[in-house]
Amino acid sequence: MIFLLFNLAFSAGMNIDWKHNSFKEAMESESKIEFHMKSKKAGLVTTSFEGVAKEVSISFNETKDTYTDIKISIASNGLDTDVDGRNEKMWDLCLSADTYKSIVVSLPKVLKDSEPQKVEGEITIRDKSYPVDVSVVVNEQGLEGDSTLSLKGLDIPDPSIWIASVLDPIAIKFKITMHK
Repeated sequence: MIFLLFNLAFSAGMNIDWKHNSFKEAMESESKIEFHMKSKKAGLVTTSFEGVAKEVSISFNETKDTYTDIKISIASNGLDTDVDGRNEKMWDLCLSADTYKSIVVSLPKVLKDSEPQKVEGEITIRDKSYPVDVSVVVNEQGLEGDSTLSLKGLDIPDPSIWIASVLDPIAIKFKITMHK
């Protein structure tokens, strides 16, 4: 019982929220979650595009040595690729953003050391949960890292059209300032 009280006394529940008005503002932000993808045009030319989360809410607990119970909630209609047509297809077809309002990534525990670490977490998208591996580095300001996801692996409808097909994988990069 004393250990529980001691642990509660030295852990703090924290929240971080951000909401950006534009793709550019979100991409230039100190804290951001980006995604990078490729598409093939007419079956011949491969091009790249990127997107960013404009609206994010993060909750976590913090102790001297760890961040625990990290929950990153991304507004589905807050993802932005800076191309209106692509955004609408992503929100409507891929994410069904009117029905599924958020994408949630949960990480149980991240150690506060400077060594890169692999964290096994969970992503919930379109009301289904999947395991996700995240590479994380903790620095003085917070967390940086990356992950790789798959449209097929997450049962996300393929947004491809006859002239352009979207390719797997989805490369995710993030930088989250936990302290200023």
